[in-house]
Amino acid sequence: MKARTPRAVWWISPIAIALVVGSLSLIPTTFISDEEFRTLWRSPRTLDNETVAMFGSGVLVLALAALIGMLLVRRRPVAGGGWPPLSSDTRTLLVRASSVMFGLTVLGYVGFGYLIAKSGITPSELLSATAADGTSAKDAIGTIAGVTTLTQFGVPTVVVAALVLTQGKNKKQIAIIASVMLLAIGRAYVFSERLAVLELVVPLAVIGSARMGNRHRRGNTIAQWIPLTSLPLLLLVFGLFEYFRSWSFYRTRTSNSFIQFAADRLAGYYATAINNGQIIYQNMRWPGRVPYDTLEVVWTAPGIEHVYSTLPPHRSAFPLGPSDYTPLLTQHANPEFNNPSGYTGPFTDYGPFGGLVYFALAGIIVGVTYRAFVNGSLIGLLMYPVMFTGLLEMPRYLYWAQGRAAPAWLGLLLIAFLATRLKTPGMSTPSDCSAHRSDLTVPRDVEITA
Repeated sequence: MKARTPRAVWWISPIAIALVVGSLSLIPTTFISDEEFRTLWRSPRTLDNETVAMFGSGVLVLALAALIGMLLVRRRPVAGGGWPPLSSDTRTLLVRASSVMFGLTVLGYVGFGYLIAKSGITPSELLSATAADGTSAKDAIGTIAGVTTLTQFGVPTVVVAALVLTQGKNKKQIAIIASVMLLAIGRAYVFSERLAVLELVVPLAVIGSARMGNRHRRGNTIAQWIPLTSLPLLLLVFGLFEYFRSWSFYRTRTSNSFIQFAADRLAGYYATAINNGQIIYQNMRWPGRVPYDTLEVVWTAPGIEHVYSTLPPHRSAFPLGPSDYTPLLTQHANPEFNNPSGYTGPFTDYGPFGGLVYFALAGIIVGVTYRAFVNGSLIGLLMYPVMFTGLLEMPRYLYWAQGRAAPAWLGLLLIAFLATRLKTPGMSTPSDCSAHRSDLTVPRDVEITA
């Protein structure tokens, strides 16, 4: 069959998502007054125009660097129009990998089940997300180091299972995705952790939309409009979480309707995150600071999570550390809205110029990986959906660097490495590959506009 270039889905591009979420979070926040901050979210506004400009510069550098990264990779047509072009060996590897990672995910949730039974929390207390003594269910249940963390293998499980489904219907992979989603929904409700669901849904949407966009022209048209057509559903899901999480408390303390309340809460998560970023930048850039926010995945690893607070010389010069973030919000903002913003971390760790360098390097990596994703190269197929989650959530936190992302990075990189050892090149096509090319060969890609 005749080879053709993959079709683009505009919103999957790192340029588009970086600019859209950056603009929608930064620009409206600049017009919210201190009085409105205090009225809506019980937090003073500390954000100044200089910091907004700095964060905005980071967004622009990230987008420009992503474009450069995309231009570094050459085009590659897909034989027969099938996207992604996975070999039988690669499909077999992915099927096995999804089963292994699903098992690890379930083991993590079994750990939570053990903790719930041990804590004595009743089903009604779980539904209310509050223990009998008034503490949150999350605090009452706790965690098991190295065990409950395994729940985060749900992210690579969903990514791999979704890639298998691009090759055709597979009941086992559908069941795996559904099971992981149901477990994550329960966790999100009990622990007030919506990100547990979001980090599964977003990669699914990216892979599914890219597949739809490359099946036929009608599918491509539908894929282009998915962000707008799915917006009502996303707002409904957010509203349901807020109804059970916050509305039961605030309904007697506000004259607003639930719809207005939910809209204010949604805007608040982003506006207060940007504002919190200003607070962090002002108060946590102590002299001699060792980078933390951009390396959180390292400093929160089991066994060394307490090392950072002992590092000289900042403790005597400026007695604040990562554990002081909540007290800092209590003093300067509202701890109920505790998102730190992903824009502030690079600047806090490396300064104004170093922060821009960080965004430039990150943008190039994301751009190259996006090109590999569009080409159907395995490394891009595995890594970019998770990177996209980081781009989407950057106004609220630096997802890439968080410890919760470590299982995804490790699991997906391991699969990519194992793919290089396959005898049959998983991403090759007769028209553009030699017999010795592996799945991870840098691809020739199409020119994709943001």
